[in-house]
Amino acid sequence: LLSSFMNNVGALALLMPFALQVAARLSLPPGRVLMPLAFGSILGGMTTLIGTPPNLIVSGFRQESGGASF
Repeated sequence: LLSSFMNNVGALALLMPFALQVAARLSLPPGRVLMPLAFGSILGGMTTLIGTPPNLIVSGFRQESGGASF
């Protein structure tokens, strides 16, 4: 949800320390927690127009070329 409203990298950077603490507390390899977090961050960014800068660029380009924006 966080990456839907802000940059993916920023959302991931905010949640990474928490994810690493959870992995250490549960004696899990960090990859088992970080990979789902990374995929969730990417998915969250793709669900909204403001989630990632490329979405804004493509929407503006479509509108300038006569198509409908997102």
